[in-house]
Amino acid sequence: MRKVLLLTTLFALLLTSSTWAADISGKWTITWWGAGAEESFPLVIKAAGENLTITGTHPTFKEMTGTGTLKGDSVSMTLKSSSMEVALTGKVASNKMTGTREIKSSGEGRGSGAGGAPQGGQGGGAAQGNENWTAVRN
Repeated sequence: MRKVLLLTTLFALLLTSSTWAADISGKWTITWWGAGAEESFPLVIKAAGENLTITGTHPTFKEMTGTGTLKGDSVSMTLKSSSMEVALTGKVASNKMTGTREIKSSGEGRGSGAGGAPQGGQGGGAAQGNENWTAVRN
């Protein structure tokens, strides 16, 4: 009886453990709307448990680094360059992620309408820099 109880308890712990979360470590291509056009650029994500470390190269802002978390299929990431900070939230499904982007800060006119799309992107359709994004695993 003790063995059955022990095995049942261990099995229940395994099912509720975050170890079953998707492993999103690897190379990804992220796409979002910016500067009046669609932008795509590479990201490398390294997962250590729920914690993420992200590096990428944006076509305009160059080197971007960030951190994030993955809890189940929910992902939350913050990417920063020398002049821009972007918060990404979304869902992971197999080799694809989708979600919403929010520009936390920007420099050199980005996100404010000067030199690019208004802060809503896509002609100002979304409020305060919220936009959709997708990423696919390479």
